[in-house]
Amino acid sequence: MKALPLLATMALLTLSLNGCSPVANGVRMREPMHLTLRVVGDNGEPLANTSVKIHQIVLGADRFFCMGSIGVPGYGGGGCGGGQIRVPVYKGEFPASGSLDFTLEYGGKLYIEVAESCDNTAPNAMRRYFRREMATWLVKDGETITAAPLVVKEGFSYYTRYEPCTTRKPSLENWDDHYYSALKRRS
Repeated sequence: MKALPLLATMALLTLSLNGCSPVANGVRMREPMHLTLRVVGDNGEPLANTSVKIHQIVLGADRFFCMGSIGVPGYGGGGCGGGQIRVPVYKGEFPASGSLDFTLEYGGKLYIEVAESCDNTAPNAMRRYFRREMATWLVKDGETITAAPLVVKEGFSYYTRYEPCTTRKPSLENWDDHYYSALKRRS
């Protein structure tokens, strides 16, 4: 009789750990998707001296231990698939060639943010950041995606923001995700 509570606890823990993983394997693509990114300015010409950050937000467990069918949702309970994970794809200077090849391994949303260079000697200079976000099911393997500051296309979202220009080239070390700061970061 003394072992019954221990056995019941062990059984409950075993049942609650089902399906939990640190990265959502359920949204992993069967085959990786290979894409190319072009960055252009307002005039449609390739933009020089820019930095690019590409990441995905995928749904899935965000911890190794989570409660499956018991507990409080938001604190590990209510299922393991409710968390969001930020999967970094690329962060760095945009190549002088005018295109960047990258690979996606997960389905979900794709976020591309571009930071332009600016003249940090000018008073009140502002750096322009523009962002494009899209669902991965809207693009095909081998497709070229164009990121531009002011483009409107159905099925895609665009955002533009400005921040003070303190360095000529964008700083990669302190480049944060300003639009989705509430999401947990995994980069």
